[in-house]
Amino acid sequence: MSAKNENICPACGSRDKTNMYMYGSPIRKCSRCGKEYLNSKFREVAIDGFDPKTESPSSSIKAILGLTLLSAFCGAYAYKRGSIKMSIMFVVCVIAVVFYIVMLFRYLLGFEKRLNERELKKSEERLRDKNYVEKLQQYGYKIPNKYLYDNF
Repeated sequence: MSAKNENICPACGSRDKTNMYMYGSPIRKCSRCGKEYLNSKFREVAIDGFDPKTESPSSSIKAILGLTLLSAFCGAYAYKRGSIKMSIMFVVCVIAVVFYIVMLFRYLLGFEKRLNERELKKSEERLRDKNYVEKLQQYGYKIPNKYLYDNF
């Protein structure tokens, strides 16, 4: 069974590591055998849309609140009992809170929106290629009518 961040080439069984979801063409080329295959961990954003976490600050806000509460608990426990494990947990939580605050500011300052717009433009560019759209269809990808060449 593969880990969630790995994808297995159907031709040779080679494992390629990817993030949970990435933007770009889902048609990938195996780095080992060179065969093409469909990697469902890649989103063709003009068709599949964006990861909702990049379009709303709510997940960052929830993470900040939850981790702040957890770090407060860990800090109080470590202070009261002198626990090294809880002190380490407190530091890890504080680092995570800082990370999510940075992510929140990226959203609020428009960085994520600009990245998404750039990815959408690249996706629409790929979908203008008739051969690419035909390949996606061969792999069973559902293509909206506006990207099918019969409609142009």
